[in-house]
Amino acid sequence: MDISILGWMKYLFLIFPFILVACSTLDDLDANTAEGAFQLAGRYEKAERFEEAIRRYSDVRTKFPYSKWAVEAQLKIADIEYTREYFEEAATAYQIFREMNPRYNKIEYVIYRTAMSFYNQLPEIISRDLSASSEALRYFREYLEKFPTGSWAEDIKKYQQITYKKLANKEMYIGNYYYKQKKFLSALGRYQAVARNYSFLDVSKEAGIKAVRSALKLKYVDVAQEFLDFLKRKFPDSKELQQAKEEGAEFGIL
Repeated sequence: MDISILGWMKYLFLIFPFILVACSTLDDLDANTAEGAFQLAGRYEKAERFEEAIRRYSDVRTKFPYSKWAVEAQLKIADIEYTREYFEEAATAYQIFREMNPRYNKIEYVIYRTAMSFYNQLPEIISRDLSASSEALRYFREYLEKFPTGSWAEDIKKYQQITYKKLANKEMYIGNYYYKQKKFLSALGRYQAVARNYSFLDVSKEAGIKAVRSALKLKYVDVAQEFLDFLKRKFPDSKELQQAKEEGAEFGIL
């Protein structure tokens, strides 16, 4: 017999007992107790057998509704939905969990995961639906109000800024479309929204100069002056301010 085959058989012989142990670990728990049933579900989860894990966690909730394990099982179901990137389902599961367990001792984690479940629904391409952003921002704000120095505070701030940028860029995208179509009033509304609502973002410089231009196209001199003044206050050394002054000079705005 080939020595390589003998070596392989020897290897199988050595690891066979461990295979048996691994296969039997699902049977060494008492699923008739809340804790045993919960741990059994956890092993399915660890093995990434998610559908079976959810079914097992649901059984814990049904069979042992008044145990602490029922509460933990409900949260685990939400966590599984999050892990497998079913973010809409995860968001709903976390929200329901919180409604049912408002005094849960790890509520910081629940708020964080709820916020991220909505955030992860946002597309990379800004022209697509950003409706989940309002819920993401709501939970970001709540988290930072309640846990300003919390475990995920810095992450939350980062994702909050990214969300604001997505929304501002979406407004600019629409405004630029209207401007190209010579629909200057509609364009002005979008640029105004960015300058007023996202003045803490760098993109508001672009919004300011484009608001000036749109207003001038409409002969709205007072509005043009308003946004030139905005650029003076927020970006006094910017090229956008210089452009606004040059373009507004013939209309008497300075």
